[in-house]
Amino acid sequence: MKQELDGIALTANGKAESISPQALTFFEKRGISAETVVDLGIYTDSGALVFPTYEGDNVVNLKFRTHDKKFWQSKEGTRTFYNPIGLDLAIQEDKPLVICEGEIDCISIIESRYAWVVSVPDGAPAKEKDFYGIDEDNKFQFIWDNLAKLDKVKTFILAGDADEPGKVLNLELSKRLGLERCKYVTYPEGCKDFNDVLVTHGKAMVNELINTARPWPVVGLFKPDEFPPMPEEFKKPYSTGYGYDHDQKIKLMLGKFCVITGYPGSGKSEYADGLVLNLAKLHGWNICVCSTEINSEEYQENTLRRIWRRPIENVNEDEQARALAFYQKHYSFITNQTMDDELELTIEKLLDIAEMAVLKYDAKVLLLDPWNELDHKRGGNGENETEYTNRAIKLLKRFSKQWGVLVIVVAHPKMPDQQGKLKPPTPYSISGSAAWFNKADYALVLWRESNEGNSTELIVSKIKRHGPMGHPGYIQMKLDEHTKRFIETE
Repeated sequence: MKQELDGIALTANGKAESISPQALTFFEKRGISAETVVDLGIYTDSGALVFPTYEGDNVVNLKFRTHDKKFWQSKEGTRTFYNPIGLDLAIQEDKPLVICEGEIDCISIIESRYAWVVSVPDGAPAKEKDFYGIDEDNKFQFIWDNLAKLDKVKTFILAGDADEPGKVLNLELSKRLGLERCKYVTYPEGCKDFNDVLVTHGKAMVNELINTARPWPVVGLFKPDEFPPMPEEFKKPYSTGYGYDHDQKIKLMLGKFCVITGYPGSGKSEYADGLVLNLAKLHGWNICVCSTEINSEEYQENTLRRIWRRPIENVNEDEQARALAFYQKHYSFITNQTMDDELELTIEKLLDIAEMAVLKYDAKVLLLDPWNELDHKRGGNGENETEYTNRAIKLLKRFSKQWGVLVIVVAHPKMPDQQGKLKPPTPYSISGSAAWFNKADYALVLWRESNEGNSTELIVSKIKRHGPMGHPGYIQMKLDEHTKRFIETE
């Protein structure tokens, strides 16, 4: 591209566009030279800065920014990386690709003579749940559109801003690009992005931060300051939605592993189904349910009854429609009933599909009910049941941490071989391994002393971190058969 420093920028197709002196001053104050601005084809239109995105000689998108920080894009434009040539160069020259939150940060890095950089098309979200599934105008469609190229990049340096949305952006990008390929930058005190670094510390510091980017922790030895900052939503507890006693004893967190057990007829599936519905309603979370026993019509009917909290004959058409829309939005299912009968739903296959649910539907909860109906295919070298169960639980816990998902497993206990009065089971009663108790973050037991009536006791058997995550104890409940909801009782 020809450079003209008298306020005229030539686009790739040779068309001249003007850039105002005020715009050049704007960039100059941010440490960005007129040469860089003109070389990127940036111009002004009706007082707004215009950032063209080129793919080859074609302009595929225009992004606009006013002096009072109003932003918009051309309606016909392609939502793709800004400066996509940076991606091409990273592949050709085998360089780490820096991914920024906005154009100014991307341009600041280019100004610092690091060419292998792009920025995301829509910035960072205000909060994590602003990300939607691919079918819902996903902010990450640009990842899927460029996946063939991105697969050729060996290392990504994630450079979201040093604020909550920036942390979320880095985390979500790392999930989609692969943790093992990602590094992250830590900005100097008082700087929230690469433009701040350029203005305050200069080009040398920009390059130093890129060259000293830290690997995303996967496996190895790390110091406390070598972990990337996590979004607040992964640090705080969430209500179960079941009532006061639950809120005192069970404080759920994302990235944790919960086990629910109880003898047949104790209501463990009803409890788990009600729990994930509460999480969807209270926190807007999307739920992925895995069950080989699921009857889709029956599950839908029971869920809608929990939403309505009264029999269907007392629900008008508008309420029915809203409940169905909620159910469609927040639920997805993993089952082998609609697949090839020969397809085995092993723990590995389950987690591969669950990963798709996270990426495609933004699932925050994975409910596996019941555990014993999976195809428990043991590994080689004579792997026994205990070894297999330990390995499977380790895979589930790794999945929950990697993807920031609450994993809930409903598992049947072994019936005791005893005479006399039946005693409540414990997580140690679950077939396979003591790891069901030892490795759980939350272990819950549903217990009914008598099959008569609907009174149920929830035994909070284990809470990994007393205080922040709750406390062990007992909660008295009853099941409302009409609405399929558990209700706390005194």
